[in-house]
Amino acid sequence: GKGHEYFIAEGIEKLLRFQRNNGAFTYWPGSGRIHNWSSIYAAHFLVEARLAGYEVESSGYKKTIRFLQDIARRKGYKNIGVEHRIYACLALAKAGKLDRKLFNLLTGFSRNDLPVYASYQLAYALALAGDVEAAKEIVPFDIQPDLSLPESGGNFSSGVRNDAILLDLILNVDPTNPSTAVLARSLLESSRVGRWYNTQTTAFALMALGKYFRSFEPSSFDGEISIVDGESYAIDTAEFVLTGEQLSGKLLTITLDGNGPCFYYWQASGIPLSNDSLEYERGISVAREYFDANGTPVDLSGVELGEQLVAHISIKSTHKFLHNVVIADLLPACFEVENQRLATSAVMPWLPRKSDKAEYLDIRDDRILLFTNLQAKKVQHYYYSLRVVAAGDFGVPPVAAECMYNPLAAGAGSSGRVTVVVP
Repeated sequence: GKGHEYFIAEGIEKLLRFQRNNGAFTYWPGSGRIHNWSSIYAAHFLVEARLAGYEVESSGYKKTIRFLQDIARRKGYKNIGVEHRIYACLALAKAGKLDRKLFNLLTGFSRNDLPVYASYQLAYALALAGDVEAAKEIVPFDIQPDLSLPESGGNFSSGVRNDAILLDLILNVDPTNPSTAVLARSLLESSRVGRWYNTQTTAFALMALGKYFRSFEPSSFDGEISIVDGESYAIDTAEFVLTGEQLSGKLLTITLDGNGPCFYYWQASGIPLSNDSLEYERGISVAREYFDANGTPVDLSGVELGEQLVAHISIKSTHKFLHNVVIADLLPACFEVENQRLATSAVMPWLPRKSDKAEYLDIRDDRILLFTNLQAKKVQHYYYSLRVVAAGDFGVPPVAAECMYNPLAAGAGSSGRVTVVVP
């Protein structure tokens, strides 16, 4: 299979396709919208990639640096907050492009009322610029894992991300500090119980943990994995993978002789024996129904092959405004998307004069993904057209919705079965 080198190179190339002439990065493909934090985050990734030895096309990199300088100087973009300027300065410091004027700007920022992550990033930028003592003054004396909940929008802050930024900072300014072990253990435990939440939090956590484990001496051990009442396998520091049905329901023991840590994980996968789909409401209520071309609700026990259907998705945030919600409408194997933009009654007279519009659509073979914001306690409606393309009896997966940056807010519903007959 393709290794991480390939995927990082592909990621760099794809990211540069989002870049505008002014160096900023658009939020969605083909969109003109710039989200300040996300754009700085993308620029930060390119800086880190280049520092790690990956090739970043030179003109794109120059535009990236110019964009970071513009944000740091609060020039050319709307709604630039202090936290954006600090983050841009940190990325510039990592790139070795923080000039004296920007360093003076950093030292002049008031540290009162800064978000936690911004104070950490301010300290990190100051340390990289050479003022380690000023950085140490900002680092909290008593370090405890941060339990604050994630934001669904804004700058996507979360307790786990705060911990990751702080660990990265301490590894830079005071690598022997015992707090590094506390923070690393907290991040690892958070990942085990599924609390890394989203791509951005995961990226910050993996970057910090990678730097933490880099400080360890290479392990040197031999050992054995034993299936109780079964076979045993010799292991050493080389990668070892064990798969098979003989592991199901078995107790395993790992014994080691030597030095250094041994990391392991296990993963179970399979197909559920029951057809029951999980439906739930956790801050988001979502449902889907099918109509025929005339607007009549469809009897799913006898849909005709070749028929055109209209899917109607209704969704509501049951408590508060939610940014960046993804609606994943998985299709039965007998349906395929025909027209994802049924926005006006001119298409079908019975449709509402105006339905809600998703911020971005992603059409795949087996699903349609809609990305949107949800108003508090207000039902929003989306329509698209389907064609029935296969006969037989099929499962109807639930339509699911999740807040991308706080998956604690989620919901799923409207699963079932559909029978397609030949007319």
